Amino acid sequence: MPDHVLRDIKTACVSFVWNNGAHLVKYNTIIDQKCNGGLQLPDIESKMYAFRLKFLARFLDKNYKVLWKSTFKYFISKILNMNLSEEILFMSLPENLKCIPNVYKEMFKGFDLLRDDIEFDLSTENVYDQPLFCNPNVLFDGKTVIWYDFINAGIVQVKDICYEVIEGFLPEMAIVEMIQNVTNHCDINSIVKRYNTLKVVLPKEWTEIIHKNIHRRNVSRSININVIFKDKLSEFSMCSTKELYLLLTSKLCQHPICYKKWTEVFEIEENDLCKVWKNVNFYRKPSIVLDLDFKIAHCCIFANSKLMTMKLLNYNVCDVCEKEVEISLIYFYYVLN
Repeated sequence: MPDHVLRDIKTACVSFVWNNGAHLVKYNTIIDQKCNGGLQLPDIESKMYAFRLKFLARFLDKNYKVLWKSTFKYFISKILNMNLSEEILFMSLPENLKCIPNVYKEMFKGFDLLRDDIEFDLSTENVYDQPLFCNPNVLFDGKTVIWYDFINAGIVQVKDICYEVIEGFLPEMAIVEMIQNVTNHCDINSIVKRYNTLKVVLPKEWTEIIHKNIHRRNVSRSININVIFKDKLSEFSMCSTKELYLLLTSKLCQHPICYKKWTEVFEIEENDLCKVWKNVNFYRKPSIVLDLDFKIAHCCIFANSKLMTMKLLNYNVCDVCEKEVEISLIYFYYVLN
């Protein structure tokens, strides 16, 4: 979905919530659950990514046979000319890719947003299939790299730098020869240096597997992905669109800024203060009362003291009693009296 469309939908939703007026509570707060002080306003971008991720889960399901999978695989194979398939999910792709449609870019972007909450259950074959470039697990000085001379020579995965029938890595000159076959002029010292560095930065667990286990090309393989949701591991393919959406929005949501004020005023813990939202959102309340309670709880009613600070009034005294300075707490005092 184009960025300008997402912005327009988001603007329309937020304008509706605040009746085209000032935004009294942060957007990242009102998209949170009501029990956390939000309004459960749908975040359109996260919704879109959740739907895309569900399609990505279906792509990994070998029992789900549809025509669009072949189209998807075709475009995946064109990414950086690495000729990969499902293994592309191990990579963190650049955002400026032009070889794939936007809908596929959105799938990968959504997956990257969840990467910190994803665990790969790697088999020996999965380790050998790991891409060498744009892989978050293969970092050079804290960054991923792309070496096009290696890619052009067909050196794109861990298995491409390993023996086929015995354990271990290929010798340096084998890599040099592979690159020389496709490149007229190449710096041998640079190739050797980068290759040795590449072997060093590979995760220790992968190196141990390479030195102990042979890559079996004929063994069927699958990518097992688990998602950490509510402190529990769930299979990525089994996650519902709603669960994926909640996981995505959990990274965006922010606690209400009113927590700091109310914890200081009433000297209570933040966990106890969270219980107030149950009363604020009590289902039998009229909408006008619900709206007022929400604004009071978020400390976003413009009392005279606040309006004076904003230079919209030249006094800060309560309009009713004409004695006390009008602050947000005055509403509680009137209720008690």
